[in-house]
Amino acid sequence: MIEAAVDGRVRLIISRGLVKEFSGVIAREKFGLPREERARLVSFLLNLGEMVGTRSRFKAVKEDPDDDMILRAAYDGGGRPLSLWRQAHSRPGKL
Repeated sequence: MIEAAVDGRVRLIISRGLVKEFSGVIAREKFGLPREERARLVSFLLNLGEMVGTRSRFKAVKEDPDDDMILRAAYDGGGRPLSLWRQAHSRPGKL
């Protein structure tokens, strides 16, 4: 997906909540990333992504409600998360 965003084949829609979640995940001890590397990754995400404000409050993912923020950002940013998900899963590596 990152390669497709870098190549301009897809839009990478991000929100403040997603960036905060990403920052928290990559800071986990199990990844062992130094602070500088984490800062570089967050900067890369911010430069590559298209920041949107999220207004939606719908709940769609019962198994993991935190995943709703991904769908909300895509929806509020005019993206098509389900279409991309289907495409990615029907033709892995062909996005």
